[in-house]
Amino acid sequence: MDLLASTLHVIAAAVGMGTIDSGATRASGRRPSGESPGWSDWPDSAASDEGAAPLTAEQARQWRVRHPQLPVGRALLMQALTGLVVTGLAWLLTRRPEVAWSAAYGALAGVLPAAVAARGTVRWARPGFPPAAALAGVLLWEGSSWP
Repeated sequence: MDLLASTLHVIAAAVGMGTIDSGATRASGRRPSGESPGWSDWPDSAASDEGAAPLTAEQARQWRVRHPQLPVGRALLMQALTGLVVTGLAWLLTRRPEVAWSAAYGALAGVLPAAVAARGTVRWARPGFPPAAALAGVLLWEGSSWP
């Protein structure tokens, strides 16, 4: 029942109706209907404010070593391979070439725009390039790709 009350609460808040109080919210110690919580009422807000110290340059370097960035080419290759596997499975399961072609076109519809966008944005993210100029370049690239 608590899940139903929570779901109704979220739906009501999403459509702007306020909150729906089913009695379960009062029993659980939650805020009564009509009172809106502030940011400080969230359970993780106090902990996140206290532990939000900036990293030193050495700590940032160590973090980058422990969490290497996935190369864009590898991500595109994984997308393309996933598309090939799905295409193969579609053909094997149905034995209908039109289903396999549909899966292949669906994979291309995801991989080709991602490759074009990656090409356009990687150009602006080279080391030593001013960050503000890189951001402006990415925004221009994204803006120019609209129909």
